[in-house]
Amino acid sequence: MDLKCKYGSDNDIVYFNVESRKTVKFRCENESLSNIESCKFHDSNYYTSNPEEFKKDFSVLIKEADDKGKPLMCIGFYFPVDFKFPEIKSIVYLNHSKFKRIDFGEISFKNHIFFDNCEFEGDALFPSAKFDGVASFKKTQFKNKVNFIEACFNNADFSNATFSRASYFSNSKFYQISIFSKTTFEEIALFSDVIFEGSTNFSDANFHDDVLFKDCQFLEDANFYNCTFLHIVRFSNATFSREVNYSHAQFHEEASFSVANFKGPAKFSNTKFFGLTNLSAVFFDVVEFFGTNFSGDTTLIHAEFYDEVNFIFATFEGRAYFSNVTFFGDVKFNKVRFLNLVDFTEVMFAGPTDFSNATFADLCYFVDCDFEGFAKLNNILIEKPEKVHLITDDLTNVSLLNTDVTRIFFSENAIFHSMGGNKYKTIDERNLEQNLSEHENDKKNTNDSKRRTELKINLESVIALYRNLRENYEYRLRYDEAGQFFIREMELKRLYSKRNGNLYRRGRLSRILSFTGIYFHLSRYGENYKIPFVSICLIILGSSFYWFLFQLYHFDNGEKIFMECFDGIALCSFERSLADITGFANKSVVADYVTRILSIFVLGVLFLSLRRKFERRFRH
Repeated sequence: MDLKCKYGSDNDIVYFNVESRKTVKFRCENESLSNIESCKFHDSNYYTSNPEEFKKDFSVLIKEADDKGKPLMCIGFYFPVDFKFPEIKSIVYLNHSKFKRIDFGEISFKNHIFFDNCEFEGDALFPSAKFDGVASFKKTQFKNKVNFIEACFNNADFSNATFSRASYFSNSKFYQISIFSKTTFEEIALFSDVIFEGSTNFSDANFHDDVLFKDCQFLEDANFYNCTFLHIVRFSNATFSREVNYSHAQFHEEASFSVANFKGPAKFSNTKFFGLTNLSAVFFDVVEFFGTNFSGDTTLIHAEFYDEVNFIFATFEGRAYFSNVTFFGDVKFNKVRFLNLVDFTEVMFAGPTDFSNATFADLCYFVDCDFEGFAKLNNILIEKPEKVHLITDDLTNVSLLNTDVTRIFFSENAIFHSMGGNKYKTIDERNLEQNLSEHENDKKNTNDSKRRTELKINLESVIALYRNLRENYEYRLRYDEAGQFFIREMELKRLYSKRNGNLYRRGRLSRILSFTGIYFHLSRYGENYKIPFVSICLIILGSSFYWFLFQLYHFDNGEKIFMECFDGIALCSFERSLADITGFANKSVVADYVTRILSIFVLGVLFLSLRRKFERRFRH
């Protein structure tokens, strides 16, 4: 009595039936060979001793499947060396099969084909193969070289597959979905010039050797979430037309994205780069580097970001090169840590830029940068201030609030306001003026305190900034510019006051007649010695003119304005004025006291001005 093959009798062989969309158990219905429990297709020795017979019998199975329009069930088959597959029209199930060296080159699979859980012990050759239906290689083990060069896939699934040797996918095309999630590539993987027309999923994949995605085109979403790249990886000149996600991926050696084009959002959040990283690419949409760790050197030289880019909480442990980068959208470097050299030479920040709470631990260069948008360099921790170089001429839009700038290097031609105003007036003071003006207008127009504009800038912080800038310039022996920052500091004290914790703009009389107001008008807070010098001259001339008129009026009475003076009236009037300044005349009147008091005050201001002008001092 003929016995059936025992393969699958233990109900341990299952497969996904694409027609019923269910996972079903497989049981071989073929007759077993004599004296053994397996049929000719499931016997591990039959195909080696009877290769031609195997091919003939397999052709019969193909013909029957095609004629009846039924799936070709080849689950668990053993295939001989260099077996050449013909073109097959039916759905093919090759699950759990074992192959030696196999050749599928230039074969067209007109329907779905399943290689799930297969083992390829020899080379797996699929060059120029065409898969019109689903091509499934789930949990397949490729123990030798794999060749999919110029293959064409409709839907491809390599999830959980293992490639133990080199795998070649160069110039292949994936027309719809391609899945490589949790796939392991133990040796080099080549995906150069591949076109992924559908969505691509490499999430949780592991690449143990070099991997090349050079010149690839990802026309839909590409997912590399939590991938591990243990060796060199190159996405050079690749094109990502939609969203690409590298979040939580790990790049242990060199990672290159040079000249790549990111046309959709790019996510690198919490990614770790341990080796040299080249991101000199073009990003047309939002880019996320949130919490990313760059352990090796990183270069973004000549990169272009056309939308928002987020580096919040990122860490650059190696050197970071941003030279000639262009940021057209918002840039966020909040709480980023630069632990090594960072170079922002000739970078253009066209939109708002935020470095708030960032850390610069070593050399830092902002050389010839273009800050077209508002740039917040606030609350920055600078561990080695003497190594920070802000060598940019136009700092009109740069805010340095609460950042210690006392020892950093500024450009010799640095200006803080290039729009026709005082070039030493920082954007923080200008924002304070605007913010206070909006607050006061809201106060006039509404009684609802909740709807009023809040004061976002602290007066003391702006004053401290000017004080730090003055100290910086004095330390560099640039006293004239340092004096201008002192003027700005004093101007804030003259123009604004606080009452009950609220900031107010002083009234006109208070701004003029207060001590700081008089100090400003007399000598620009001691920075202009010419004004008090002219003032003391005017006091002398005024006093002399007064005594000259006085003498003319009392001349007929024989009364002299200066008893010891025997010269002419004009000279005696001048001497009387000098006497009021240096010491009272014999007979003093109110005019003498007025001259005396005014001259003492003005001479004191003149002394302070000359002292600030000629005394060379700086703080340490």
